[in-house]
Amino acid sequence: IAITDARHYVIPDEFSLGGLGLGLGLSLAPGGLSPFGAAFGAAAGFSLLWVVKAAGDWALARGLIHGEELAQVLEEGERPTTLGLGDLKMMAMVGSFVGWRGVLLTAFLGSLSGVVVFLPLLLAKRRAPVPFGVFLAIGAVATVVVGNPLIAWYGALLVRGAP
Repeated sequence: IAITDARHYVIPDEFSLGGLGLGLGLSLAPGGLSPFGAAFGAAAGFSLLWVVKAAGDWALARGLIHGEELAQVLEEGERPTTLGLGDLKMMAMVGSFVGWRGVLLTAFLGSLSGVVVFLPLLLAKRRAPVPFGVFLAIGAVATVVVGNPLIAWYGALLVRGAP
């Protein structure tokens, strides 16, 4: 998914929706997320990025942010948008595997990694479209590998307060 998004700025439904079906199907097996947890995680993943997309598209339409850099990847007559539907479907897929808490961590880590990579380019005034699926994939892998300890650490920090 990450490679396809990086090269073509598209996340094929075969990957995201196929993965969503796999995640929901695996939730029927014992030992992982419950079917409800997987479905709720999928809905949370899609919904979270839908809100981000709606707010970004609203700001783009009002000139609060600019989309000139998107022109190089848009087809004739397409309107610029802040996030593609592929990103939303990908987060639904991720949510079916990691649940709603994992969705929040994936979105945070994916956004953080995107900022780390693209902020220097932005500061150097080199604008380029951002294949956000690449960074969501990074966030998802990090969530699967270290997500539970990170969530537990942060939860404990919130309960007892920062030092």
